Amino acid sequence: MHHSVVLGCAQHRLLPEVASRLPAGVAVRVRGSGGGAVLAGPGWVSAVIHLPLGHPWLEGSLVEAYRRCAEAHVAFFADLGLAVRAIPPGAAPAPDGGLDWACFGGFGPWELADTKGRKLAGFAQRRTREGAVLGVGLLLSPVAWALLCEAFARPQDEPLLRARTVSLSELNGAPIEPQDFVARWQRCLERVIGLKTDVPQPLPMQREDLT
Repeated sequence: MHHSVVLGCAQHRLLPEVASRLPAGVAVRVRGSGGGAVLAGPGWVSAVIHLPLGHPWLEGSLVEAYRRCAEAHVAFFADLGLAVRAIPPGAAPAPDGGLDWACFGGFGPWELADTKGRKLAGFAQRRTREGAVLGVGLLLSPVAWALLCEAFARPQDEPLLRARTVSLSELNGAPIEPQDFVARWQRCLERVIGLKTDVPQPLPMQREDLT
């Protein structure tokens, strides 16, 4: 199985020490957007949305783009029969126990959770002269939180991350076939956004990186 640890751009100085703790075959890199670290690999899928200048999602603040993205996803998951909600700015509790190093340790504006408040998806954004790159990473099935926690020398955080997150397969009560899900997700995003969207095909047992 292939894994990689993806650091937020503000975590770039941690790359050497994180890499030194990872087992052979597990890569580490830094993405262009902010936020905490994620573990790309089995259980992880992502979309990269390129929004040109003038696109309606870019009207207003950075947070407004997240809200528009969240609304599209809540409707998409409702069509799949899954109850998902978006967490408005200021409505989510601040991460405790020092979990701010992990993307899924807390909530950014309008990120997605189930009805119990467990995090399902994270957003990232990078503005450019041409527009913006919006990344969406979500948990399709349970991930190996222990591997990510060991990379940060915080094994004590593994049960906390496991308790505060949920995957689509867990919400569904049965495994979700990754290729079919990715195809439906991509069609939904392209219909709502009006643009072609890059949703990489996952590896067997689900994966991809949030860019």
